[in-house]
This record gives sequence, structure tokens and C-alpha cells, in this order.
Amino acid sequence: MLAAAYKRIELRDELIEGSTKIPLPDELVYRHPPALSITPSESLIHDIVRTSKDFLALNEKDDVTILDFMAGGGVIPLEAVRYGFRVFANDLNPVAALVLKSTIEYPAKFGTSLAIKIKTYAEEINSKVHVRLEQFFPVEIESEWWNDIDQSSVEYLRTKQVTSLIPCGNAKTLDYLWTRIVPCGKCNLNPC
Repeated sequence: MLAAAYKRIELRDELIEGSTKIPLPDELVYRHPPALSITPSESLIHDIVRTSKDFLALNEKDDVTILDFMAGGGVIPLEAVRYGFRVFANDLNPVAALVLKSTIEYPAKFGTSLAIKIKTYAEEINSKVHVRLEQFFPVEIESEWWNDIDQSSVEYLRTKQVTSLIPCGNAKTLDYLWTRIVPCGKCNLNPC
């Protein structure tokens, strides 16, 4: 089912602009904004709280409390906080517990002032890491980029997807990728 949906998205995206053969419109192919970016209306939140209190036989003054002892990254507690419920959440996994604190507890305690502090600390860490690791990520001039690839390699590795191997100016190497190459079973391409 999911594969079919992705296939429909792929088909729609491949169509030439102006064509009338669009399999599905935008609103039916997972192009919706993320749920966290949509705030429910006040009336919907009020109805959910009222229905929850009715279902739990609580008085109007009682708070609805959400308990999630295996919260993971905190999707349920986050939504519960957004709806105004009282929340207690944790996780046995220390990484998940830290994510839970950083996405729910700290923003609830400190509000938007926390974002300014985090940005300041992130910039400070970035500059220190940059100075410390700069020697491991050299800047290569354009003429040195493809010296290790001769014309025979370019012809051997030519595919429909690779149209050209052109450096985009002076750039700093930020990543290194290690791969294990396996020959193609159909065309026996082995770029080793």
C-alpha cells in the first residue's frame, strides 16, 4: 500500500508541466505540512478536554493527567502539552529521556528564551570545532578536484544520471564517504 502511494507521487512528479495526466492532486500525496506546525483551534482543544473529563468522570476543575512511562522521543507527551494536559513522561533509554527533556520539559519551563541561549551555545561550539578540526578538512583549489579521475574512468562510470563532473569552485571538504563497491548483476559494471 505504501509503495503504491510512493509510486503515485513519483509518477506525478515526473509528469511534464501542463500535462493533464496527474494521477493524484497535491493534497492526496502526502504533501501536507508537518502536524507540529498545525495548531488545533481553541474550540477543538476545549472539546477534547471536555470529552476527556467526561469520559474519565472528572469534575470541571480537575486536570486531565497524561502518564507515559515509555515515552520515547515524546510524541504523545508533546501533543498532550500542546492541548493543555498535565503530563508525566519518561523513558528507560537515556537518549530518549534526554530528547524528551529537550523537546518538552525545557521549552515548557523556559519558553522562547531558551532558543536564544541554544543558538549562542551552538555558534560557540561550531566555531571551536571548526578551529580544532580545520586541519582535517583541507580546501582544494578547482584544478586539483578531479586529478585522480582520468578520462577512461569517466567513460567507464558514465550513466544517465551523471551528466558531468565539474567542480563548483573552491570548496572545503566537509565529509568523507567510504563505500564498498559491488559489481552490478545486470551489466557487470565494477568501478574498482
